Amino acid sequence: MRAHGIDISHWQSFYKHQVNPPRPVDFIIQKLTEGIYRDVAYSALKASIQPVPIKGGYHYFRGQWNWKQQMDVFLGQLDGYDFWSIDFEKGGNFSGLSALNKPYPGLVESLPLALEYMKKYSGKPGLLYTGAGTWMDWLKPIWSEVDHYDLWVAHYWLPITVRNPEGKPNYFTIRGAETMRKDWKLWQYTEKACINNGQAFGVASYGLDLNVFNGDVAALHAWAKPVAAKICPTCKQVIP
Repeated sequence: MRAHGIDISHWQSFYKHQVNPPRPVDFIIQKLTEGIYRDVAYSALKASIQPVPIKGGYHYFRGQWNWKQQMDVFLGQLDGYDFWSIDFEKGGNFSGLSALNKPYPGLVESLPLALEYMKKYSGKPGLLYTGAGTWMDWLKPIWSEVDHYDLWVAHYWLPITVRNPEGKPNYFTIRGAETMRKDWKLWQYTEKACINNGQAFGVASYGLDLNVFNGDVAALHAWAKPVAAKICPTCKQVIP
């Protein structure tokens, strides 16, 4: 059975660990930064996700700021997380009208630099998060520079009523998906949390992104190499 997980940000407001969620939460990925700013719920969410065995942190990459400045801010928040991801999307990154479908100048070209920087200085495994449309429309010129990085694919599985995370990803339902790496690490297969059931996972929002790791829980631990949680010797609580 594949390892299951969720990803969260300030949009979920809070996280309260559940004993029996609708699907297992073997890992959780928290939004840490966007551009040069820390997510507003960073501290509260970091404290609340400590019971989850594997914790990742992601950065929403923006074209309006220098890539290195963004990565330094991201690295500054990464302590206590087992792996990282750069979230590369179109939203907020258009040059001019979104209908023109043009990336912010320098955005695409700076992505390989940011990925290599994180690989060199983080000391943790990393991922490139993106969807098939962005992969095809914007990243095609740099495929050879980024296709060796592990992928966290954003592409929702069909049919909506099932979205079986144990099944095969539907590569061919969107143009370009078939050109992505087949040995993906993570796949975000729905934003509906078992049909708008986010609260059953311990968040405030009805919607919630669900993900699977391309392997079982043992393989996830072998890849992420989680650091043991720090326990307060006095109160016996996990130290975030």
